[in-house]
This record gives sequence, structure tokens and C-alpha cells, in this order.
Amino acid sequence: MRRKMLMVLAAAVFAVGVSSRAAADEENAKQPTSEDILRKCAETYKSMKSYYDESTVETKFASGTESFQKKLQMKVAFKRPSNLKVSITGDEDITLYADGKRVIVYIPKQNVYVDLETRSRVVDVLKRTAAFIAAAALSDDPYSLITKVVDNVGELGTAKLDGREVYCVRLTQNPGFTDVYFDKDKHVILAVTAEASQETPQRIIKINTSTKVGKVLIDEFPKDADGKTIDVLSFALPEGAKKYDPQAEAERKLKCYGLKDKPAPDFNLPDLKGKQVRLSDLRGKVVLLDFWAISCPPCREALPELIGLAAQYKDKPFEYLPVSIADTAEAIEHFAEQERLEIPALIGAASRVANDYVIESIPTMYIVDKEGVIREVAVGWAKGRSRALKPVVDELLAQEPKAPPEK
Repeated sequence: MRRKMLMVLAAAVFAVGVSSRAAADEENAKQPTSEDILRKCAETYKSMKSYYDESTVETKFASGTESFQKKLQMKVAFKRPSNLKVSITGDEDITLYADGKRVIVYIPKQNVYVDLETRSRVVDVLKRTAAFIAAAALSDDPYSLITKVVDNVGELGTAKLDGREVYCVRLTQNPGFTDVYFDKDKHVILAVTAEASQETPQRIIKINTSTKVGKVLIDEFPKDADGKTIDVLSFALPEGAKKYDPQAEAERKLKCYGLKDKPAPDFNLPDLKGKQVRLSDLRGKVVLLDFWAISCPPCREALPELIGLAAQYKDKPFEYLPVSIADTAEAIEHFAEQERLEIPALIGAASRVANDYVIESIPTMYIVDKEGVIREVAVGWAKGRSRALKPVVDELLAQEPKAPPEK
């Protein structure tokens, strides 16, 4: 009898164990993956008719023993198909406005504004800033915008945000990472924290950014005390606002423009296979030098256009040389494979060469004529900028190089 009871008890324990494992397996099968949450988030943003959020952005810059912080308040409102207003206040005051007819960025302290070209240009600008969430909401392909140029999408985790449980996904991109926090029910982004570093010839700067959304409204806008919808999308330029020319301002401030019409400093750098390339050996060709780094979003966006520009001159005496100021050959090859690009990169320019070319910001591009003289300098990148560089290249290609002086 006792033996029979033990057998029954053992069977019961086994059944409970099997049942528990089955329940656990079923529960695990129901658990979403990082891919599931990213795609649901993308679908949510694409299906929105309107969106509004209020957030706080804190950024800390540190280099050695020095550090400083910036804190901003940001309000984002958009209504499809093309109405948008981003208001940033705090250490910096900026308003970005679009209504389908014009796209402007207004800076009240200077009472100046910049005209942007298209809605896609707006997304291009936003995704490089703390307004990343607004960029995701506006993008035609939010999923690609969130995951593009990411080395790794981590496993889905959970975290506590203001006392509630949220999903969290880590997106890793050398030389840093971004943690994105999602509402478990609405599948919208509630917070973004990022850690990265930027290497210059003089120092390494560590950058930590935290964006936390305090209020989110989907398909509605805020209401006043009487229940009336507040107009959060209207904007008018103040009287006396002047149009700002960033290229002219860059030429005035950056020392690299002082190299224009001067001989290009010679260098001897290895390509990705270890072959040395000496600039002076390219006399007789027009050379486009592009100082860049994988960690720089505008640099990455410039590469396909500049590679495409170079392809137009494959039968001409022209060389495109992307000169990395920070990356190893292995990192560039990995990046090129991800992006399906053939990058004729040179490496090892972090110190002397970057100093010789006065690299203060990237991307910085120099167009060198057939005699080795810098004829054009361009800093920064905007979509379509290669169209502005092409006439310069065409003009220099049409010129015959001068005969070398007799010895």
C-alpha cells in the first residue's frame, strides 16, 4: 500500500513538472523578440495621423577631467502628411517648422533661420539630434531608420521607467550603443539613452545623451483648461529674421578654409590592404579627399553619394580618397560589407595628416587639382551635396596641368 502511494505521489510530481515546463514553454513562445517590438513600433508610427510629445534631453560631454552638461526641453508635434513643429528650449533655443510648402529651422537668440530643402531633409536633420523619436515618427520607413547602420540588435529586455515596466532594446554601433525603451502597450518610444565617443587629433570626447518622454499623445493634441485643442503646429518668423548661410559661416569660422588655393599637404597612408598611397604620386589627376569616420552619421550618409560621384569619372584622371581619421581596416571592411559599398579608404590619419589638413569637423572634403593645389573646401553634409561638387570637378578636369618647371 505504501509503495502504491509513493508511485502515485511520484506520478503526480512528474505531471506537475511536465505541466509547469509546458506552461513555461508556452509563455516563452508568447514572449516577443526585439525584432517583434521594433517592427510593432515602426507600424505604430507609420499608422499615426498625428503625434505629440514633451520630453527632456540631457547631454553630458566629458574629456579627461573636464566635463559639461546641456539640458533641453523639447516638444514635438506633427500631423500627416507634412505638418511638423519641433520646439527646443533650455541651453539652446531652436524651432524646426514644416508645413508642406517650406521647411525652416529658426534660432531665436540670433533671430536667424535656415531653409531646408525637403521633408526627407527634415528627417535627415532630426535623426542626428535629440529629436530622434520625431525622426522615427516622420520617416517613411521607421524600422530602417531605427536599425540602419547598427552592428547588433540586442535581446529584448525589460526595465522600470517611472515605476512601470517597459521593453528595452540595446542597439550597438561602434564606438557606442543606444538603449531604446518602448511602451509595452502602445509600442511607442518612451526614452532613449546613448553612449558614444568621438576621437579628434587632440583628444577623445565621451558623449552621454538621455531623452525621456514625459507626455505622449497619439492622434490628438493637447487641450486647454476649457477643453479646446491647442494649436501646437502654427509658426511665423518674427519680424527682422535673417536667412542664415551655414556654408558662408563655416568659411568664416573654420581654419580649414584657409587651405584653399594652397598646395595640398603631402601624405603617405595605407589603404585597406596595406598598400601605401602617396598624394604627390597622383599629380596629373583631380583628387577628392574626404576626411571621415564610421561614428559620424553625416560621413556615412555622404559615402554612397561620393562613391557614386567617383563612378561618373571612372575613365577620367580622377581619384576619390576617403581618409578615415579614427577607424581600423577591419572596422571599415565590416562597415562596407554591411552597407554593400566598395570604399577605397585610407587609414592612419588620426594625428599628423588630420593636423596638416586642420580637421576640426567631419566630414571635411578637399578637391585637389592636377597640380596638387586645393581648389575647393567643403565641411558637413546634406543630401544631394555631391551635385554642388560635380561642377568643380568638371572644371578642374577640363584644365590642362602646367608643365613642371625645368630643373
